[in-house]
Amino acid sequence: MIRQYWPTASSTMDPLSIRTASAALISLCAKVTGQIYLFVSKARLVDDAIRTLRIEIESLSEALLFSKQCFDDPLLTATVLTARTRHERRHWLNVHRVLDDCGNTLKRLNDILESVDQCEGQFLIHARKQIKLDVKSGEVAVLKEQITSCRRALQLSLHLISVYVSLFEIVQLMMGVVLHF
Repeated sequence: MIRQYWPTASSTMDPLSIRTASAALISLCAKVTGQIYLFVSKARLVDDAIRTLRIEIESLSEALLFSKQCFDDPLLTATVLTARTRHERRHWLNVHRVLDDCGNTLKRLNDILESVDQCEGQFLIHARKQIKLDVKSGEVAVLKEQITSCRRALQLSLHLISVYVSLFEIVQLMMGVVLHF
């Protein structure tokens, strides 16, 4: 049973929550990726959808890791906390929702993979696992699309973080120029 470490829709979203949620989701990505890797390595015939799912989860994990690393920086965290405009606050609320959706999607995928992996006995075990996965293929495809959406949304947020960093560097440069006069 995976405990939910990401924030709920009712909680406020601050950089510490984003950092914590990202760390928890990185762990969940690693678990799901590991299950996919084991399934792929044990099965003889695994379609490309499962391989691309693993790649998509690894890409999501990288985006989450970068997000977490960004919020490890106290200066960036302070900059985000000073978000003054309604659009900035709405953006961080949307990041919160994406992380919440991402966690729910990964948990559902993890549950499916665990159910596929649980086969009694050794007789035709790989074939039975493949059949169980085939039965769930429609749901897995939808979950893959949701994971792709989560990754893309996080990458857009990371672009905003890059803008924050650029603005911060410009302000620092201007402050240095002002101090020299």
